[in-house]
Amino acid sequence: MKSIFILLTICFITISCTPDDNFETLSGEVNVTLNIDEEFKTLLNGAAYHEIYEITRQANIYNTSEITLDNSTGTDLYFYTFKPAMSYEGSQSVIIVTRELSETHPM
Repeated sequence: MKSIFILLTICFITISCTPDDNFETLSGEVNVTLNIDEEFKTLLNGAAYHEIYEITRQANIYNTSEITLDNSTGTDLYFYTFKPAMSYEGSQSVIIVTRELSETHPM
C-alpha cells in the first residue's frame, strides 16, 4: 500500500463576542498530517465555563468533523474529532472558535 498523506489544518480562533462583534484574536493553529482513513482527535483547551466551542468553517469532505463534550470526570472536556472521507487525499481546513453563552444561544 502506497503511503498517502492528508494535511489537515485546524485553526483555533478565540472570539470575544461583543454587541458589535469586533473580534478575532488568533489563539493557535495546528497542522496535522494524517495517513489515508486515519482519525484525528484532540482536546480543546481554553473555554471558560460560560463559553462553548463552535465550528465556524467546516471541512469540505469528511466522515467525521465534530466537537464533543465529555464530563464523565466531573470536568467539562471538549474534544475535536476529524476523520476524512474514505480514501480522501488532499488538504482540509476547519476553524473552531469559542463563543460566550447567551440567552439566545443556550448550551
